[in-house]
Amino acid sequence: MSALLLLPLGFSPALRPLPAAPACGLRSAAVPLARRGVAVAMDASDIDSLLEDVEVEADAEEVAAPAAAPPAEPSDPLGGLAEGSWEMTAEGGVERLRVAVAGKLLTFESGKLARLASGAVTAVTGDTHVFCAATIDRRTPPRPIDFTPLRVDYCERKSAAGRTNGGYIKRDGRPSDHETLVARIIDRPIRPLISAGWCLETQLAAYVLAYDGVHPPDVLAVCAASAALALSEAPFPRPVAGVRVAQVDGALVVNPSPEQLRGATLDLVVAGTKEAVMMVEGSGDFVPEETLVEALEVGLGAIATIASAIQDWAESIGQPTHAPGFLPPAAGVAPYLDAFEAHPPARGRTRSRAPLLRAAPPPGLQVDGEALPNAYRKAMVGGTKEQRERACVDLQARVVEEVVGAQRREAAAAEAAAARDDEEAEEEGEEGEGPSTAGKGEDEVLLASASFEEAEIRGALKKMACEAMREIVAATGERTDGRSTTQVRPISVEMAPLPPVVHGSVLFTRGETQALGTTTLGDSSMAQRYEDLEGEREQRREKRKRFYLQREVGHGNLAERALRAALPGEDEFPYVIRTESLITESCGSSSMASVCAGALSMRAAGVPLKSLVAGGRLHILSEMRKACGDSEVRLPPGVGRIRSFAVPSKVVGKIIGPGGATINGLISDTGVDNISIDKSDPAVVRELVGESGAATERAPRPSGPPPPPPPPIRVDDIYEACEIKNMVPFGVFVALRPGVDGFCHISELSEQYIKSIDQVGLKRGDAVDVRVTEVNKDGKYRVAVLTDFEIAPPPAGR
Repeated sequence: MSALLLLPLGFSPALRPLPAAPACGLRSAAVPLARRGVAVAMDASDIDSLLEDVEVEADAEEVAAPAAAPPAEPSDPLGGLAEGSWEMTAEGGVERLRVAVAGKLLTFESGKLARLASGAVTAVTGDTHVFCAATIDRRTPPRPIDFTPLRVDYCERKSAAGRTNGGYIKRDGRPSDHETLVARIIDRPIRPLISAGWCLETQLAAYVLAYDGVHPPDVLAVCAASAALALSEAPFPRPVAGVRVAQVDGALVVNPSPEQLRGATLDLVVAGTKEAVMMVEGSGDFVPEETLVEALEVGLGAIATIASAIQDWAESIGQPTHAPGFLPPAAGVAPYLDAFEAHPPARGRTRSRAPLLRAAPPPGLQVDGEALPNAYRKAMVGGTKEQRERACVDLQARVVEEVVGAQRREAAAAEAAAARDDEEAEEEGEEGEGPSTAGKGEDEVLLASASFEEAEIRGALKKMACEAMREIVAATGERTDGRSTTQVRPISVEMAPLPPVVHGSVLFTRGETQALGTTTLGDSSMAQRYEDLEGEREQRREKRKRFYLQREVGHGNLAERALRAALPGEDEFPYVIRTESLITESCGSSSMASVCAGALSMRAAGVPLKSLVAGGRLHILSEMRKACGDSEVRLPPGVGRIRSFAVPSKVVGKIIGPGGATINGLISDTGVDNISIDKSDPAVVRELVGESGAATERAPRPSGPPPPPPPPIRVDDIYEACEIKNMVPFGVFVALRPGVDGFCHISELSEQYIKSIDQVGLKRGDAVDVRVTEVNKDGKYRVAVLTDFEIAPPPAGR
């Protein structure tokens, strides 16, 4: 049950009195003066007097403040509201809606930003702010269309987290994959709920203004977009809301933090109205069905609270629908079509003759002497997908052409008849009363007065086609491609259709849907690096689908989430995995085909999956297992081997060396393809040995026992003939031993004062004796030069 708390307009809580100032109130007194841009000089008595005035003013403000309930304590996460309730307030032209849901306070604000937009809302949870504006195009003349003219944009501004783009180009570019995916999450539950007949271009533009690192902005953007559209002039009668539900330590949590999500076994984004779920997207680690159903119920409970609050808010302050842009489909389209007969085309002509209006119309529109639903049934049954689609498109185009043409001829004939009647009335000296309808049937009157747009005709035909498809299955027990309701499409799996240079490949075919899957393995240098509000990240497991842009990103993410739970851990399998799915045929779910192709291509590449994963029926999984057989999972010959070993984190700098010189030298000397370092504690060094298509284990290894490690470097150790590696304005770097450098500050080069490094009579490559003066915790060394050298006078003018 939800409770609605109403407060009078202009309500604001009373200000608390200022706390008593300390005896020495210099800092407290200086703040208000500095804000006014005033610079003053005062002694202690002046300060005490000023503080007394401030206290008096605060007391006066406290007395003058209107009586109101005390504000909620900061420790109350719901701001004084009961769980599941909400309240609406208004102050200074700004409307606010506060909702207590899932133990958190969700605030919506409208009237401060984007006041020229049709609807604009800022949604706030914690210190995360998401702004969304709903705008409509009033300049284009409205005309009926058979689709929803909606565009959704989502942008995560790096400034929201106090960051800038880390690349060379600092300006924002095209949306990232993550931003595209969030835009799809906003679009999917909202689009079908915009009333049919809305024909003006509409845009929802959501921006993350602030992110606190605790409350993710993606589901908050769904709520902000829904509220903005509900307050706008677009017909959106049933607002939606979105929440995330995760299973953390066995418990279901609504809108968890990113830290909680890292260990979650279930991650669901649920969106819907107060009555039903509209969209579900997520992934789980082999979660049972009962847990999934419970998570949906928990999510719907939170959604119902938010959606109900938004609906009440919209009914209170929302704008009326922009009437010129709302053209609901006419109710008489179906009877209008029923009153026509389309004759077959005349011999030798490419276009059919005009439909004839009959006093006693047939039961339905006739096409080549057959009722239109029967014509649709024939067009939909048999043949290939391309043949069925072409037959339906041709049928629809022919009907639209005849019906729309007939309307125009009917209108022209009606105008001509009205003109003749007017002329006859003038000749007889009587006022024309328009064409008579006496003696005409109801359908004839309807046809004579109807005027439908092409979009309305197409919409009615689409409904007729859907009904015909359902009737085919109900009457015959067969689908349009000839399969029974229990018969699955034929499945074909060809493992490794590509040469061995491709690490893993498979050709997966299900009916007329085909996916060519490939998997490539590599070390960490192949990982995809990207930036988001959390900072720089690295994606070691990547799934790509090649189709068109939005579907490529969305379906690739869907397949990746389906396969992620089956992947081995990085300790067991340290390779970076890149899987791609090229859709070569599509007559069904290409995303599910991509899941199957991805799992099979990884199996072909030697990835030890926990289990095969199939998209679709369980029958597909059994066919995939048959194709894999009982063969052992092993890396193909063309995949380089990775050898890993741990080292103390403090020696990572020594392994890398100045400018990467040491690690590059190791790669060159040992013959490995690459050496990567995971800078954890302890650090993990990984060697990639072997090239694609070449023999592995080709890196030379010394025979016999390994040499003993060099002695540690200690304070007061003296090193002779150390080469100067580099000279910088503040000192010099010397090589203590191969791969280990020491730094001598300019102040420790000599006992004499040296103002500039240009005075030092040394150069790069010279040999000097040094003494170690410091060893810090990171394993870096400070030294002092013992060798005498000339010191020139400082340059003139300095």
